[in-house]
Amino acid sequence: MFFYTFPLLQCDDMNTFLIAWIILGSALWLFATYPIRGWSHAAFHLTIALLVPILMEAAGELPASQEQIAKAAHCASLLGML
Repeated sequence: MFFYTFPLLQCDDMNTFLIAWIILGSALWLFATYPIRGWSHAAFHLTIALLVPILMEAAGELPASQEQIAKAAHCASLLGML
């Protein structure tokens, strides 16, 4: 899981890195301690799902992503989606 968040440190995005680790820590705590019995596994998945949009937003802000985002926006505009 560290490798999911390591690029955030390389981009000096400490705020997003900390938020990601708060989510990961909460999810891992739910998984390891099973505080709500059988529901803990479902709660783990719901908690870890919060990480996806955060990582997607961070990935979209990377300079390496800008060309692909521009192409996707162009295609969407040609299809009348924008």
